[in-house]
Amino acid sequence: MVKPCSRCTITTVDQSQGIRGKEPLATLANYRLRNGKIFFGQNVIQEQLGTLRVGNKVEIESFGERI
Repeated sequence: MVKPCSRCTITTVDQSQGIRGKEPLATLANYRLRNGKIFFGQNVIQEQLGTLRVGNKVEIESFGERI
């Protein structure tokens, strides 16, 4: 895991209708706001190339430790 990342407004768009809303960023701003940005994610780097599919098991490690 590299660092926390802030969320863009694409998370507020209903993907089936293309309509913008305020959620989930409005709720996240209540407890994940830092320096004017809403943090809700992590930038990560994969160890090897491959294909990730729905249902695959994913193991996340941070500095060699499982989290």
